[in-house]
Amino acid sequence: MKEIVQKIGFQIYKTEEMMQLIEYIREYNDDAEEEQLNFYGFDMQRIRYSFDALKKECIAEGVDLSFLDNFIIDGQWNQNYSYEEKKDLLMEAY
Repeated sequence: MKEIVQKIGFQIYKTEEMMQLIEYIREYNDDAEEEQLNFYGFDMQRIRYSFDALKKECIAEGVDLSFLDNFIIDGQWNQNYSYEEKKDLLMEAY
């Protein structure tokens, strides 16, 4: 279990409590007859990965989010868009 926790990208999660949580989830899922527990996160610090995951799921659902490519340049926010412009464009997709 320690190996799994050590692979987590943020130091603050490399704790005994996180190991216990992951172990609990694993044990629960081993015996779960219906829905299993899953561990999800959304790392705002890793914009590129978050947008890629969002786009992948939306494409699978038939939602075109190709305009999001304009928001990110080399993994960083495109500074040519103001906060308001980004918010408005994202709300149109919503």
